[in-house]
Amino acid sequence: MVAKKKRRVSLGLAIDAETGEVINNAQRQSRRSHTVLNTSATAQRMKKDAQDKKVRLQRFFRGEAFIPSAK
Repeated sequence: MVAKKKRRVSLGLAIDAETGEVINNAQRQSRRSHTVLNTSATAQRMKKDAQDKKVRLQRFFRGEAFIPSAK
């Protein structure tokens, strides 16, 4: 029995086939639908969290943050 040769994926420089542009930060793309959906959902969630954090910090430094009063 002959063992299958494991495929190697280059993660270095990549070239976009349509534009011919060189891409430095190429990442492997999964063909599995659940993985693709999870990856995109995670990216959207991280982007939203970063925007929310930015807004909270802006409010804090402008003095609009809620400050509980001592009773």
